[in-house]
Amino acid sequence: MEAMRKAKSAENLFVEELRRMREIEQELAKQNKELENMKNQLDMVLEELRIATNQKSSLESRDEMTMYDEMDLLVQQVKMLARDIAFSMSTLKCLLEQSVNDPDALKT
Repeated sequence: MEAMRKAKSAENLFVEELRRMREIEQELAKQNKELENMKNQLDMVLEELRIATNQKSSLESRDEMTMYDEMDLLVQQVKMLARDIAFSMSTLKCLLEQSVNDPDALKT
């Protein structure tokens, strides 16, 4: 009778562990998708920066001071967006590591 109780207890622990693993896998999949979206956003920002840099030469017919001010503003905006994306990616990476290291944290 004791062996049956221990076996049932072990089975319950196994089922609970499987449930936790599924939760972690789902959370990891969600975070990976979010990370991929952020990478895509960063790629788009970098492409915009490349286009803006290429357009710089075509803007030379404008007042040079205005052109440089506009380009500097655009470059600063792109840099800020890239920093925001990098920070979000870093935060997501920390959450991902935390969910792997502490699966019970997903419950809160």
